[in-house]
Amino acid sequence: MRHALPEGARRTRGRHTLIVCCGNADRGDDGAGPACADALRLLGAAARCLPGDAFTLLDAWTGQPKVIIVDAIGTGSAAPGTIHRFEIKGGAGAEQFEARLGSSTHGFGIAEAFRLGQITKNVPEEAIVYGIEAASFEWGAGLSAEVHAAVQRLATTLAHEAAQAPRDSAPGKLVG
Repeated sequence: MRHALPEGARRTRGRHTLIVCCGNADRGDDGAGPACADALRLLGAAARCLPGDAFTLLDAWTGQPKVIIVDAIGTGSAAPGTIHRFEIKGGAGAEQFEARLGSSTHGFGIAEAFRLGQITKNVPEEAIVYGIEAASFEWGAGLSAEVHAAVQRLATTLAHEAAQAPRDSAPGKLVG
């Protein structure tokens, strides 16, 4: 009996990279995630836009082996628009992300999602968190020029790599 899917589709089925963009478009540079999701969709890449709280993230990445998370961050140690990249394997490495982050605008956010994921055995095998250094989280403000430019660079890179890479490989490094 012949299988309905071609060999390549069978091999990669269920092994795609989930892209989750977090943030609030009404809070200045916290809108980096939603802006990135919009840019990715315009470029033909699938992305989910979520608020960034731990429970929503846990639900979104259930059963996903690879996840990319895009969010605005405020380390206070880099210029606005700087793209930080953190690799997290099976939850390990989340503490470096949390240490650089300081505090989250999501309250119970990304770092907590990884901690809860480890406890509940619901954490992706591989995750990459792209944090875009924010200038302001002011209510009602739009994206700063630096963050807007960073969102466009990151979205273009992620969309290009998603289109070029086999479905079971994650995008490469982008920092800048």
